[in-house]
Amino acid sequence: MTEINDPRLLLQFQEPFIVLCNQNDLIAKAIDWRTDIKGIKPFDHAMLSINTGKFACQSMGIFNAYKEIPMSDYMTKGTTLGFVQLVNSSPDFISAFNKSVQKRLTSPWWVTQYDYLGIFGQAIGVPWIHTPGLEYCSVDVLRHLVNACPYLPKSDQLVINAIPREINPEALWQIILDNPKTFFVYGIYDSATGVVVS
Repeated sequence: MTEINDPRLLLQFQEPFIVLCNQNDLIAKAIDWRTDIKGIKPFDHAMLSINTGKFACQSMGIFNAYKEIPMSDYMTKGTTLGFVQLVNSSPDFISAFNKSVQKRLTSPWWVTQYDYLGIFGQAIGVPWIHTPGLEYCSVDVLRHLVNACPYLPKSDQLVINAIPREINPEALWQIILDNPKTFFVYGIYDSATGVVVS
């Protein structure tokens, strides 16, 4: 695993990345408290990177809630970012994955709203409570993995298709760590040692 000093310097040929994030604010602490898995690094948000220097992420908004933003928006004090690749990635997988993300980025606003009801379901420990058709961060990441996984080996497809559909970021991180033949943790950005932008 690499220590990433400045994630904006990761190169396009290394994309796509699944990116797990942990921040140091009130909402993040509440999510960490609710979803913490003892013994692993806490993560409270999940997003993607398909283009150098940018994250495709589900923001907590109504209009245009799913968008690409500069990585620097997350390079803040108290932030940790985990960058994950697929071990058996291929040009066909990358093309399908990027196409899936681009399709969502260009979807109408009513399709990209944040699933606030889903967060409520997670908060009370009943993940099946959610708004049909809407997604929060880690559910979005899973959607694109599922859409593109037919271009991965069967063993990887089985791992990805077995991930619970209403997964939270911490549980997704646990699955990533538990399946090193499918997922590769490329590196970690920690604001304590890396570049802090804002």
